[in-house]
Amino acid sequence: MAGAHTEQIIDIINQCPTKALTFKWKDLQKNMAEQSHKVVKEGNEPKIHSDEAQPLSIQVMRNGPILFSGKFKLLDDKGNEIKAMQMISLCRCGHTNNPPYCDGTHFKQGFKDPQE
Repeated sequence: MAGAHTEQIIDIINQCPTKALTFKWKDLQKNMAEQSHKVVKEGNEPKIHSDEAQPLSIQVMRNGPILFSGKFKLLDDKGNEIKAMQMISLCRCGHTNNPPYCDGTHFKQGFKDPQE
């Protein structure tokens, strides 16, 4: 998305079927006026306490990423917490520009599930 216009980036974020992509305007008034369901407004940021254990849902999206949802924490290869979160999409096609996260490149690459 390097060099893309802001409107194009927001359009891609709005097309994401999960809550993995969100955005926030630096201008507080513009952010509060934004109508997109993907905008992060003051007070609606996810508040997650990583010590709260709850069931985790894992879903393989057809021709797309693996979607993890629930309250969980993501760890790096050394076991350090990267981030506590509620939803994440991890790349399955191998073409993402932001590994291990899905960035929607599977659409451009025409990724299809192996069984199709």
